[in-house]
Amino acid sequence: MDSNNTPALERHYTSREAAKLIGFTTSSLRNMRLVNKGPRWITTADGTIRYPESALREYLSGVAA
Repeated sequence: MDSNNTPALERHYTSREAAKLIGFTTSSLRNMRLVNKGPRWITTADGTIRYPESALREYLSGVAA
């Protein structure tokens, strides 16, 4: 296996971590999810919400523009 062609795993943040990183409250993030706004998120097999690092970067670059 060639490790140079293997994609690195991406970090996923909890709602609390993501909120702190982008300057929102966890409640604000939840409300944004309910109306399909804000950064992209995933739901894990156990039902928890996670925010991929790339989604947070994408969201922050769109907000700053």
